[in-house]
Amino acid sequence: MDLRLILANIDWRLKMSGMTDNEASNLAKSPDAIRNIRRKVAGELTGGITMRTLEKLAGALDCRATDLLQPPPEENVRPIPGLKEQLFSQLEYLNSERERVLRQLHALEAAETALKKPARRKNR
Repeated sequence: MDLRLILANIDWRLKMSGMTDNEASNLAKSPDAIRNIRRKVAGELTGGITMRTLEKLAGALDCRATDLLQPPPEENVRPIPGLKEQLFSQLEYLNSERERVLRQLHALEAAETALKKPARRKNR
């Protein structure tokens, strides 16, 4: 088991729940479980974690043990009032910037084309 991955998932779930390490460990009836995982990741302790302890922690964090073994989600988006409107606003801004840049590219292309007038042939 990858303790770094497990710890990243635990940290994410602690953040989402608002619990501390101690609160979650005590709720799991495994005092110091998270602290010991941190110490193992830091190299202060050796060994791993038992599936039983992982299952207890998962229960305290309102998930399954397998959830703690999977890579955390890339985007930790959760419902936040006003978030959707903010994202739409950002998208609108990006679209307007895209249009502005395309206009500039078109103007640049026109200017470059005007500079590259074909050479005239001499009539003999």
